[in-house]
Amino acid sequence: MSSIQQTVYRYGKSFNTHDFIKVLAIVIMIIDHVGDYIFPDNHWLRLIGRIGLPMWYFLIGYVNKLRMNKFLIVYGILLSCSGSFLYHKLWIDILLTFIVCQVLLHHFPVERISTLWRWVFFLLLQVVNALLYSHVEYGALSIMFVYSARMVAIKDPQAPFWFGLAHIVFFIWQIMAFPYLAQTTLLYSFAFLTLGVYLLLLYYQQKVLPCPRVLLFPLLLISRYSLHIYFYHLIFLQSIWYFLLKPQTM
Repeated sequence: MSSIQQTVYRYGKSFNTHDFIKVLAIVIMIIDHVGDYIFPDNHWLRLIGRIGLPMWYFLIGYVNKLRMNKFLIVYGILLSCSGSFLYHKLWIDILLTFIVCQVLLHHFPVERISTLWRWVFFLLLQVVNALLYSHVEYGALSIMFVYSARMVAIKDPQAPFWFGLAHIVFFIWQIMAFPYLAQTTLLYSFAFLTLGVYLLLLYYQQKVLPCPRVLLFPLLLISRYSLHIYFYHLIFLQSIWYFLLKPQTM
C-alpha cells in the first residue's frame, strides 16, 4: 500500500459524516474562491461560498483537539503574506484563526463558562469582531462558531440558542461585507442556505454513511488532504488573478 493510500485509509475504509462535512465544505470553499478571483461579478458563487465557514469552525469545535500541525502553521503564514500582498494591508488568513480557536477552546473550555459569562464574552466579541474584521479573515466570528459548536458536541442545553445566535451574527456580517446580498432574491437564498446549514450541523451525528465503492477513495482523499487542497488551490487562484486578471493601473 502506497503512502497516499495509507494516509487516506488511516481511519478505516469507510466514509462518515465528518468526511461528508469536510468534502462539502471544500467544494463550497473552492466555489467561493473561484467566484472571488475569477468571476467577481458572479454574486451567486460568493453567496454559495458564504455557507462554508460555519462548517469548518463547527468541525474544529465539535472535535476539540489541540493539534499544532506544521502545515497549518506554515500554510497560514504563507497565505497571510500573500493576502497582505494582494490586499495591500495586514491580513491574517483563516488557517491561523483555526489555531487560535483550538488554543482558546483547550485552555478555556465552554463547560466551565457560566451563562452570565457567556453573555459577557459574546458582547465583548462583537466589539473585537468590529475591530478585527478588516484585517483578520472572518474576525471573531470564528470564536463564536467554535464555542457554540462545542456546545452542540457536549449536548449543552443552550447549544441551539448560542449556535443559532452565531449564525445570525454571521448572517448580518456577511450582508455588511457583501452589500449585494441584500438584494431580495440573494437575501432570501442566503437566509435559506444559512438556516439549512444551521439545522444540518445542529443535528449532526458521527456515523458511517453509505458510499459507492468507486467514490470512496477520491472522497476520502479530499477529506484527508483538505488542508493541502485549501492551500494549493488558493495560491493557484491568487496567482492567476495577479498575473492574468488583475486590473492594470496607469
